[in-house]
Amino acid sequence: MGNTRIFETLNHCDMSEDSITDQPSSRIAKEPQPDSCWSWVVCLACALTNIIICGVVFSYGIIFPTLLEEFQQGKATTALAGSLALVGQGLFSPLVARVYNRVGPRTTTIIGVIICSGALLVTSQGSDMYIILVTYGGFFGFGSCFVFFPTYLVIPSYFVKRRSFALGLLAMGPGGGLFVISSIVEALLNVLHWRRTFMVLAGLVVVIIPLVCTIRRVPNMEEQSASNGVEQKGTCCERTLSPFRNKRFDVITLSMGLYYTVHYIPLVHMVSVVSKSSSV
Repeated sequence: MGNTRIFETLNHCDMSEDSITDQPSSRIAKEPQPDSCWSWVVCLACALTNIIICGVVFSYGIIFPTLLEEFQQGKATTALAGSLALVGQGLFSPLVARVYNRVGPRTTTIIGVIICSGALLVTSQGSDMYIILVTYGGFFGFGSCFVFFPTYLVIPSYFVKRRSFALGLLAMGPGGGLFVISSIVEALLNVLHWRRTFMVLAGLVVVIIPLVCTIRRVPNMEEQSASNGVEQKGTCCERTLSPFRNKRFDVITLSMGLYYTVHYIPLVHMVSVVSKSSSV
């Protein structure tokens, strides 16, 4: 009898140890794997996120003639607000990358959504073009970088075999946003005042929050971020400027900067020029 009790106790201990060791494996199984069906869900959510935020940024040219007529501040001052927003979408990428590494993609994007939505609401109440320069050009441009840039950091973590194709789908977002959101903005301006149009756009940006909630941390993502933090040495300024030691990186950065300087000019002035030519 004593031996049977001892064996029963040992068997019970073995079963409890197996259940404990099985918990991490079941927890790992619940994590989304690269190139899975959930990866494509995340890719679609990120593409829709780009369509919304890029569409709102690129559609400023449609609102530009209305603001020009409303405030009578001249083309240069009125166009500067849209130009600052376009610049801000990529200018703060180093800062966004640091925030991304600290708090993750979902929190980073939600921070950007809150900034963008608040900036659009304040812009709708702007009484002067210089206020809109700060609210739309400054704060909205700053927040849009927190929404736009993390999508390009997330997708490579969710794909290995289909990474190039997934990034190609994601890159369709800006063009799709210009095509879709610009039509919505034009319809809103025809029905509502430009102030209410900005209010509707603020609500549209909030739709991004449920989209980014599809993003989960893939396996080894925390380990990769930790290893990257260990490998980096030197001061913050040295780490920020270290990519510029690569000559190829310098050439690509300079060429892309010059390209986008010319690329974004028609987005702001095209509607105004076309409307004048059609009236003539």
